This record gives sequence, C-alpha cells and structure tokens, in this order.
Amino acid sequence: MNRVLLFLLFATPAAQTSQSIMVSAHAIEQKVTEDTGRILGTLKDPTGAIVQAGKVELKDLTSGLALSTVTDQAGRYVFDSVPAGRYQVSGASPGFETAIRRDILIAAGAEVQIDLTMSLEKKETVVVVTAPAMDRPLVVETDPRAPRQPIPAHDGADYLKAIPGFSVIRKGGADGDPVFRGMSGSRLSILLDGEQISGGCGGRMDPPTAYVFPGAYDRITVVKGPQTVQYGPAISAGAVLFERDLKRVETATIELHTSLTVGSFGRHDEMIDVRALMPRGYAQAVGTRSHTGDYRDGNSSSVHSLYTRWSGNAALGWTPGENTRLELSLAQSDGRAAYADRAMDGPRFARDNIGLRFERQHLASWIGKIEAQSYYNYVDHVMDNYSLRTPGTTFSGMNPDRRTMGGRVAVTLQAGNPTLIVLGGDTRHDFHRGRSAMGKTSGDLATAAYLASPRIEDMRFSHVALFAEATRFLTPHSRLIGGLRADRHESVDSRACVAT
Repeated sequence: MNRVLLFLLFATPAAQTSQSIMVSAHAIEQKVTEDTGRILGTLKDPTGAIVQAGKVELKDLTSGLALSTVTDQAGRYVFDSVPAGRYQVSGASPGFETAIRRDILIAAGAEVQIDLTMSLEKKETVVVVTAPAMDRPLVVETDPRAPRQPIPAHDGADYLKAIPGFSVIRKGGADGDPVFRGMSGSRLSILLDGEQISGGCGGRMDPPTAYVFPGAYDRITVVKGPQTVQYGPAISAGAVLFERDLKRVETATIELHTSLTVGSFGRHDEMIDVRALMPRGYAQAVGTRSHTGDYRDGNSSSVHSLYTRWSGNAALGWTPGENTRLELSLAQSDGRAAYADRAMDGPRFARDNIGLRFERQHLASWIGKIEAQSYYNYVDHVMDNYSLRTPGTTFSGMNPDRRTMGGRVAVTLQAGNPTLIVLGGDTRHDFHRGRSAMGKTSGDLATAAYLASPRIEDMRFSHVALFAEATRFLTPHSRLIGGLRADRHESVDSRACVAT
C-alpha cells in the first residue's frame, strides 16, 4: 500500500501537498517497522535561568546523521520517535559556550531527559607586544629605524617611553623629559654620540632628549641601574646612549635613509640621512624637521601647543685602517614651542655643537681599544609671553644661554680571554648665564631691552672623574662586573638672593 501511495505522490502536480503526504507516509512506515524512544530536556545558562530559542542538536553517533530544534519559551526541547541507539546532544546560544552530552543510550520505548547547562563564552583577546629583544637582563639595545607602534617617535623621550620602565614628563606638545623607574634629571645620563649635554632652560623646556630625532641614529642603548661607572657620575637610574655607527668599507658606496610622518593637526616629520662611505673615510649629512599646529580637544577648542623643530648634523671621518677612526662632527638646530601650561612660550632653542673623537682598536694582544673625544655645545634659548601667543598688557622676555665643554678618554685592556678592564676619565664644565626684560609695554621693547643687556653668569658646574671597571665572564651566560669611580665636583651659584 505504501508503494502505491508513494508513486501517486510523485505523479501529483502540487509539490507542497505531495511533500506533506510523503512525510506522513514515511512516519507511518517508520512507526510500523522500527521501535523508537524519546529525548527531551531544558537548556539553561550558568545561573540556572532558562534559555529561549536556543539551538539543540541531536546526533546519531553510529550513522552521523543529525537533527536540530530550538527551545520554546520555557527553555524546553524534545525529539520524538528517536530510533534506538547511541546519541550526542548539544545546546548552543549566542554568547555561550556549546554544552555537549555524549554517549546517550536510547532504548526502544524509553524516554530520556537530558538537561544542558551552558557556560559563558570565553572571549579571546589578542595583544600584540612590540619590544626589542634582550640578550642581557640589564641592557636594552634597539634600532630606532625599525618599525615602531603606533607611529615613529618625534623626540628622544617619545622613543624611550616605549621601553619598559620609562615614563615621560610632558613639556607641552613639543617634547618630554624621560623618567626611568621614578628617577630623572641628573640621575639618568643621556649621551648623544658620547657627549653629555644639557639644555639651556632652567625650567627644562629643553631636556637633552629634546634635541634628539631618534631616526637619525643607528642604535639606542639603555643601561639600566648603577651597573656601570663609564658614562657619568651618580647615574642611579641608568644611562641612555644615542649612537651613530659609521664603519670603514672596502668599496665606495652611497647610502640614503629617509622617513616621512604625516598626522592630524598639521603634523609632519621629515628626516634624511645621506652617507658617502669610502675605504679611507666617510662623510655624513643628516637633516630633520618636525612640525605641528595647535591641536583641538574634545570640545573642538584650540589648545596652545604648536611647535617646529629642525636640526642639521654633519660628520667627516678618516679611516686609514680597519681599526682606526678619526671623526669631526658639527651640529646646529633650532625650534619654537608653545605651552598651554605655563605663562611663557619658547620661540628660540638654538644649539651649536662641534665634536672630535678618535678610536683605535686591537693595538696589541692585551690592548683592546683606545678611545678619546672632546666636544663643545652652546644653547641660546628665549622665553617670552608675546611671540607665539596673544599678549596681555605687559610684555616680558628671558634669554638664558649655556656653554658645555667636555671630554672622555678610556682604554680597554684584555687581561686574558675571560676578563676585560676599562680604565679612563671624563670631565665636563657648564656655564649658564641669563638676561631678561620684564613688564615692558610692547614686544619690540622687551626684545630690544634684553638684547641690549649683558648676560650675567648665574650658575657654573664642573667635574673631573677617574673610573675603572672590570668584567669577568664566568660562563657563556653569566659574568661578574665591578667598578670604581671617583668624581670631584664644583658648583658655583651666582644668583642674587631675595631682598639682597
């Protein structure tokens, strides 16, 4: 009878009607020829509350066939007429992990209740960390020209803050003053190609890192903590070395490095580095420029924060042999910066620098290296309340300057293969002067007044030091370091006391 019915169904032109009849016929045949059971239950969340419209799937573990349904308003589901066998029941709903019950046995004429409880879905969070690889636990060496997130740094402090342990005291939008493990200033030595220089502003508008465009250097090394005596006095926080690496080549070549950064509020940073390398010498020219306008806060109000900085560096080197180098370097830079957090801006940050350095390696089996350098740095800084902002009723300007002269000599001795000894000394002399014009009736009068005034020395700092440091390599992964440093400091405060 079933065969005749099925044949007539396929011959019937109404597809929808024939389908419903086929199903009922198939069900009738199944009930007649097979013994079945029933599976039912509820779907709940971790709190025990029912889950409506959750998807429940029944899978035959023998044949792999699966059926599915959804829970009703009471969180219930049911599968009728389930053939005897082994099954798996799973429940799912958006925001929850799929709950699964396996190896459920259904016997003929049996009713099995399977309640499912789902757990909250585990959100996978991907965190991408970009950091320099470390081969020594207390030394971090980075390539400032490598890709950096989120964008290339525009000054030294902006670069350092990406290294664990560093934070930054912002100096308006123009630059920042780095802090390492809560210590800054003189406790964190900043060396630019071995030169320990300082800014001209008494309020640290221009810390040493303000004169650094990181992409113009080949290597930045952070020596953490007081584990060395080679890079200045009382560096309890550590030392940061910004270094260029120009080496002798066998074949003449020209290298060009350049970068461009463009951002909102008119920001654009440019850097170009051209190097002519020859077997017996080299020449390098580096130019940088950074600029941005005032940015706007969340209320679209303009914030007084524009700045422009530029710098030019040149180096001429003589390399008569693979182990000898003599270099003369020149640098000049200037800039201006507006500050919303203080009463004056910085319309001038002029800097001139000249340096001479010599290096000779492998002089003998027990002399690894001899190095010497000297440098002169001059900063001419201006602060006023009228050049970069709408002035008030009085016009004031200040014009401090600072001269820094320094030098360093060191020799590295090889006392056997596992031991290195560095002996040397360094010196530095700073002279800080100032002049000002306060409370004038116009900006021109204030400028003319301080330019006509003689600069008066207010601070002088001098120090001379000797140091010795030994490193003994115990194993390929361990070493012992010891050092001794003796400094003689002299400071002269020539400022007039209040009411004197």
